Amino acid sequence: MDGVLRPVEFRTIISGDAGNAGPQFSPDGQRIAFMSDRSGPWQIWMSNADGSDPKQVSFTDSGGTPRWSPDGRSIAFDAPLDGGTYVFVAPIDNLEVPGRWRRVASRAFRATESSSISPPTGPGIGRCGKFP
Repeated sequence: MDGVLRPVEFRTIISGDAGNAGPQFSPDGQRIAFMSDRSGPWQIWMSNADGSDPKQVSFTDSGGTPRWSPDGRSIAFDAPLDGGTYVFVAPIDNLEVPGRWRRVASRAFRATESSSISPPTGPGIGRCGKFP
């Protein structure tokens, strides 16, 4: 390394007139989950790694923070519902069936004064769930 900075070439993968944010590659690198407002409010979308074949994953009031499961078969995301914020899991094997996602946790984590994350206590906390 000679200490000289070299230009880096960037390329656009997800584009269009809509806002797109929060991309995350699937564990196998073949797909990208991201947030987009292309269908109205922010929702979770998934596309091939090159940006082709985008499909809407969430159909909530607003969806955010997509994260892939380790096996790449589902995407977890947060969304507001009934006055709270919940964590949902959507299987990606059949996205043509809207609303196949399930709520798996309610107010799953809260930040403490020390800015660390700790599990919540009290009523109304959802249990984690898995898809078969």
